[in-house]
Amino acid sequence: MKNSDIKLIKKADLVIMLVIALFALILWLIFFPAKKKAAVAVISVNGQEFRRIALDSVAGPYELPLDCQPPLALMIERGCVYVLWAECPDKLCIRAGKLRKNGDTAVCLPAGVVVRLEAGEWLDAFTY
Repeated sequence: MKNSDIKLIKKADLVIMLVIALFALILWLIFFPAKKKAAVAVISVNGQEFRRIALDSVAGPYELPLDCQPPLALMIERGCVYVLWAECPDKLCIRAGKLRKNGDTAVCLPAGVVVRLEAGEWLDAFTY
């Protein structure tokens, strides 16, 4: 018998491995389903929490003016929030763009406003 005549993996072995892998994947999906929490916008003015808005429950877009100096307004849409307009000199809060995912943040230091998105559960990592 030659070395070339011996097969290490036969077709039946490969089929069995694929069936086991498929079974393991199905069990994984049943017992560990993907849990995607909807983002919650946390709006703070001068260090005090002003409002929490669940972005998945927003029926339609609306403007939320904030009582701060200098004044600014947020646009709340389904799935995102952003600074619509601000009277601060540098407009960095507007340039933050649309906040869509967990950890996204927009800050207006002159107005003392912080808008951050949370997923309703702990953060694995948070960097600035």
